[in-house]
Parts: sequence; structure tokens; C-alpha cells
Amino acid sequence: GQYTSKHSNGGRVVVFVNAVSSVHRLASVMAMVLEAPESQLVLSRVGMTQVKGGDGRPTTTVNVMGLHSQMRQKDRLKRVERFRSLQHAV
Repeated sequence: GQYTSKHSNGGRVVVFVNAVSSVHRLASVMAMVLEAPESQLVLSRVGMTQVKGGDGRPTTTVNVMGLHSQMRQKDRLKRVERFRSLQHAV
């Protein structure tokens, strides 16, 4: 069926997991599910490409990014700042 929704001015979601491997796995799955810009990278790793609909309607882009303890502190801070600057992020 077809449905419409009102988009808010933005939203950010933080998801906590207890293992670095879960961060990598969840970020990949979320990127594909949300059709984030990062999903193209994930799909290319498994030899697939993303197909977009031809209706020309604008879509909301949700950025998905992982943050974990094995990253350098500098990289973690950059990721947090990027997260804060985005309108829609997970």
C-alpha cells in the first residue's frame, strides 16, 4: 500500500551494543535498511548495487555511522561531531 508521513526537522538515534563486532554488523544492516549513503559501500562489498525507484520523489537521507572502542580517540571525536552536525543520523 501507499502511505505518506510528515517529516520532522530532523532526528538522531543512538543505539548501544556491547561488542565491536555488533557495531560493524548493525551499522551495515542499518545502512542497507535505511538506504543511507553508506549502503552503497556495504552493497559493493558483496557484489550488489542499489536500485532506486524511478518516481523522482525526494527522499530523506539518513546517515549511519559506527562508533566503538577500537577507534582512535581523534576518529571517535570526529564521528561524534559529524553525528551532531547531521539532521538525520543513526
